[in-house]
Amino acid sequence: MHPEILRIMREKILECKKENKIIFVEIQLLFEVQWEKEFDYILLVSAEKETQIKRILSRDNRSKEEALSIINSQMSLDEKKKRSDYVIENDGNIQDLEKKVDDFLKKIEFENILKPILN
Repeated sequence: MHPEILRIMREKILECKKENKIIFVEIQLLFEVQWEKEFDYILLVSAEKETQIKRILSRDNRSKEEALSIINSQMSLDEKKKRSDYVIENDGNIQDLEKKVDDFLKKIEFENILKPILN
């Protein structure tokens, strides 16, 4: 990953923190580029290998072998799950994912409201 991207990302995060905003950053290879320490929490949106293959085939016009090569070149899903604070399983349709994201947002909003009270 390019150092300039990291610099800009850090600036944006600082701006949001000053305003007590929650910020989400999408990084495909977060653990592989070792940026996980840049964030307070890690949310992994994961899908089983077969779902990943189907999505790569339909989106990227690649062969199944190429799709498998892409997936296998990355850190294992189990390892990513171990390193993440939260996991959303994304093997369904877009409506299922939207519901899970909404539920997650309610959960972290609730946790952020309670955190100052409990500490």
